[in-house]
Amino acid sequence: MSSNPASAQAALLTRAIPATGERIPVVGLGTWQVFEVAEGSVEYSEARATLKAFAEAGGRVVDSSPMYGRSETVLGDLMPVRQSVLSVPKRLRLSPGTRSGSSQRR
Repeated sequence: MSSNPASAQAALLTRAIPATGERIPVVGLGTWQVFEVAEGSVEYSEARATLKAFAEAGGRVVDSSPMYGRSETVLGDLMPVRQSVLSVPKRLRLSPGTRSGSSQRR
């Protein structure tokens, strides 16, 4: 990754959301395991630094789910200042046989 956030942001590959036309980066930040950390731990500080670097590099979409344990709570604690920059789509567990478009993982 470039050490200059402005040049990194300019180089991000984006794709338009069909319904709105809004362009977002094609790569996001996943929170499973990386944000499953105890407050005050070294890993918590690393998660904070990761989120900060991600946002400064132009990242905008963060994947989260209640199935990821504490990850969602830790993400919420770490991002109050960045809420206008980041989008956090919810991933929900569905019953077998149901589909939810592209948000369902198999």
